[in-house]
Amino acid sequence: MSNLPSDLVAEVLCRLSVKKLLHCRSVCKPWRSLIDDPDFIKRHIEHSIETSSNLSIVVGSNLLSIDFDGLNNPIELDPPLICYNHKIKVFGSCNGLLCIRNVVDHIALWNPSTRKHVVLPPLSLDLRRYSGTCDCTVYVYGFGYDPANDDYKVVRIAQFVGTDFQYFESEVMVYSLRRRCWKRIEDMNYYLHYRGRNGVYAGGALHWVVTRGPESRSSKLIVSLDRRLENFREVPEPENMDRNFDMGVGVLRDCLCLLAYYKDSRVDLWLMKEYGIKTSWSKLFSVSEVQPFRYLRPLAFSKSGRECCCSRITQICYGMIWLIRH
Repeated sequence: MSNLPSDLVAEVLCRLSVKKLLHCRSVCKPWRSLIDDPDFIKRHIEHSIETSSNLSIVVGSNLLSIDFDGLNNPIELDPPLICYNHKIKVFGSCNGLLCIRNVVDHIALWNPSTRKHVVLPPLSLDLRRYSGTCDCTVYVYGFGYDPANDDYKVVRIAQFVGTDFQYFESEVMVYSLRRRCWKRIEDMNYYLHYRGRNGVYAGGALHWVVTRGPESRSSKLIVSLDRRLENFREVPEPENMDRNFDMGVGVLRDCLCLLAYYKDSRVDLWLMKEYGIKTSWSKLFSVSEVQPFRYLRPLAFSKSGRECCCSRITQICYGMIWLIRH
């Protein structure tokens, strides 16, 4: 073992799964030091992304991990933050880390492979800023990675909606894992179209479906929160689209995707191949049988690219998994 070139050892270890890497840490001290090195960890993540390896799907409130290409032998995960026998909710994943929340709004960043986690400091609201009668308060979250600063960030948007939807205000807070603290950034001057729908991380930004105001007839838009500049921008949509549809967003292979739900007609799935470039939108497929596939959210492609795994949320069933071949 000691006679092997260090570059060769690093190359071989970089191709292993996280589970096997954890076993390799016990082989010898040099291997442990290599595997724990931040540069090696970053290299291992980049290799996994490039090769679409180490891909798992976390399913349902019981948090089962399933290898996507096998879809066999699910592994039940044991997350932290279990409270009052309630289940844990996952509202984001990035580079093998899960951002989870329990029933009393404790938030943690958790690595299911290493079983390590960091609990975020509690966060309150500055209610003195908001005047008038508030009909409801909506919270949405997001989780992403800032490669420029090698930092993981958690976003919480609290939106206050006035009586009869006459006005709304927002408070946006960002947690930095590197700095270990929350900070407030500019307000989001858009109305959240889906209450409780968390942000989608793609192309280095978080995304939500919004409107310009609470009026039900307002046109729907996609806005992004830039990971580094921490400001909101509108995302260009595909050209020549029929506007008579409901909208959803998702991510496939780190590309932003748009789902257009045409009432009692079809569902179209679009992929933005070059982030931020309007002309790079490409329609992947349409599903004409709308009812079974209404409000799908894409999760992943198979390695062959011929199968798309989607989740569906309904009022009576959360987290149904559909496999679409195209």
